Amino acid sequence: MGVFQDGLSPVSLSSLDLSGKGLSRLYHTDYMLTIRTLNISNNQLCSLNHIENLVSLETLVADNNQLQGLPPGTEKLQMLKVLSIRNNQVADPRQLHCVKVVKVLRLQGNPLCDSQGWEGLVTKELTFLEQLNDLTISPELQLQGPENILLK
Repeated sequence: MGVFQDGLSPVSLSSLDLSGKGLSRLYHTDYMLTIRTLNISNNQLCSLNHIENLVSLETLVADNNQLQGLPPGTEKLQMLKVLSIRNNQVADPRQLHCVKVVKVLRLQGNPLCDSQGWEGLVTKELTFLEQLNDLTISPELQLQGPENILLK
């Protein structure tokens, strides 16, 4: 195992729990290429800059932060299947368009969830979605359009 110029060693982790560490920014994500599960809940994150470097990421839990959306580049996370961003500041469903491959999305406690018809807007953006806020999306009705989404 070598050492990079900045003194950091490469790691081969598949899971990383940084919850409750008082983080306000994510650094050195370019060294986290093998991370499949990342928990960054209960921090002070306002954005997820450089999250696109986590190309192996399958599950991201970023609950209880100050996130307003997802940054440009998030669409590069083609392995991301589970995204939990509960209790943040997400107010616009268009902020989620870059995670089109996500199958499970947890948004409880965001301003977006207070809007009339928000479920249909989210499922219109995220066509692979199977669960929204821990409720299963009816596939038959999803095919008919966002105004007919029925959550089971």
